[in-house]
Amino acid sequence: MNESEHIEFKKSLSEQKEGLISLAAILNKHGQGELWFGVRNDGTPEGLQISEKTLRDLSQAIATHIEPRIYPQIVQEALAGKPCLKVEFWGGDRPYFAF
Repeated sequence: MNESEHIEFKKSLSEQKEGLISLAAILNKHGQGELWFGVRNDGTPEGLQISEKTLRDLSQAIATHIEPRIYPQIVQEALAGKPCLKVEFWGGDRPYFAF
């Protein structure tokens, strides 16, 4: 898997702000895309420690910092046996803003 105009990788959740800014940019250009946490820019899975709180916190960050509001699908997926988070998103209410 490679980064593209529709797919963005972030190594960890410490890059959440940058990820949400990329999410808004992808929405504005393409209307849909994927944001992966736990994957390096070169596509190598790094993995994350994921709990229910992790999912809830990420969902709340998206709801708080993306305008207009979107309702993404956030799922845990294993890449090369390492747990990662995939955020699938879509929207048609351009323009979108982050932070």
